[in-house]
Amino acid sequence: MITLFKYSKNLFGVTTGIIFIVTCFISCEQYHKNSTHQNVADESIDKGKELAAVYCGSCHLLPDPSMLNAKSWEKGVLPMMGPRLGIFYHGFAQYSSAKYDGEIGEKFYPAKPLINPVEWQSIIDYYSALAPDTLIASKGDVPVTIGLPLFKAETPAYKYQSPRISFAGIDTVAKPTALYICDVSKSIVRFNSSLQLVLS
Repeated sequence: MITLFKYSKNLFGVTTGIIFIVTCFISCEQYHKNSTHQNVADESIDKGKELAAVYCGSCHLLPDPSMLNAKSWEKGVLPMMGPRLGIFYHGFAQYSSAKYDGEIGEKFYPAKPLINPVEWQSIIDYYSALAPDTLIASKGDVPVTIGLPLFKAETPAYKYQSPRISFAGIDTVAKPTALYICDVSKSIVRFNSSLQLVLS
């Protein structure tokens, strides 16, 4: 009876230890950081992953860090996304934006930051630390060719000052068929089938 009790006690201790070790492996995600961001804390990456799902994923499909190299996230994409969260400065960097462009309206950017600087840094850490140092080109890439095999590109008679088109649509119900284009200044223009300006 005493031997059986000792055996059960040892078995309970071993089982508890195994469960503890398995739980640690499951809960502690192992990150494969790139060579330039080895010192980024795992806690910051964890937090950045959560925040990205909430803030980045609320506007578009949540991108994976592996889609771009670290430099592109750090110097390109994230500085472009910052102003859309109300972040125009981070650290010593000023983010480029159209904040003072009268044509986009005052409500295009948030009036105040949606997240604090520490949270924003966690998002930066998540994308920049887990992104590859460089991207490897796919072997199945199709070479870029100029031109369209089934169509010929034509330029409308009306020229925009800058590429700010936010909508283009073809009305096939109305006769004659019309092309509508809207830009960020909320102006709408209509072209006929010959791409002549009909209404602005």
